Amino acid sequence: MRWPLFLIVAYILLGLQTGLRALFSFGDGIWPDLILILAVFVAMFAPRMTVAWAFLFLGILTDLTTSVRAGSAGADLVLLGPSTLAFVVGSWVALQLRGVVRRSVLGAATLVFLVGIFIHLVAVAVLTMRAMPWPLGEPIANWSAADELVRRFGSLLYTTCTSLLLIYLLGRLQHAFGFVVPRGPSQVGYVMR
Repeated sequence: MRWPLFLIVAYILLGLQTGLRALFSFGDGIWPDLILILAVFVAMFAPRMTVAWAFLFLGILTDLTTSVRAGSAGADLVLLGPSTLAFVVGSWVALQLRGVVRRSVLGAATLVFLVGIFIHLVAVAVLTMRAMPWPLGEPIANWSAADELVRRFGSLLYTTCTSLLLIYLLGRLQHAFGFVVPRGPSQVGYVMR
């Protein structure tokens, strides 16, 4: 994989995700996760270690661009860890499932949904542990794991629908990313269609 192109695309998608969040959001905090779509696209074609490093990087980016309201003072905190750990688990899930789904736009959208389930479950579990009143910790204000799961599931459905278009567009760049795409009769469905 060509890392400079990956970083440019990640930067553009992160800018779109954070800059246009208010425009594309539904209800209370339901918006598409473009970073998750990029991660799954990389997982479909890149070697195993490249997938692991890409997911780790995108998890750190996700943590740095989201915040939670903590404590009675209501200060916004950026917690480095919940999404990072969740994306690392998501990379393992993506590597296990990428051979099962067909390399097509619908297959990629299915993989986005399945990997997203694991990522959101792990992130909510980590944030729930962080929200517990530990002796040295500060609980997250108004935290409800059930409400967070419902909100994240709505965002995951929105992300899956959005991934149909974005995966198609990224598929046009798979040669530019440096992904080796073999052609031949035994590789039907290998190229992103």
